[in-house]
Amino acid sequence: MRFMFKQASSEDLESDLNMVIEILHSGYFMLIELFFWALLLTIVTVPAQHSLLHAVIFFFCYYVFGIGLFLLLRGLLKD
Repeated sequence: MRFMFKQASSEDLESDLNMVIEILHSGYFMLIELFFWALLLTIVTVPAQHSLLHAVIFFFCYYVFGIGLFLLLRGLLKD
């Protein structure tokens, strides 16, 4: 079956790779990823939470801490 498909040129592969790299380095992608990490950490720490209000506070703290760390590192490591 391989002989039926033409191999992509290196320019096409490089442009696709650059597009993926741009998406992974975008700020919006990082905020979405931080949202899911904060949600995961909130779910994992359910035994330490005593109510739904505590869960919301934990989630908010994880998310704000992640955003703060992201902005700090982006500012320090900016080219």
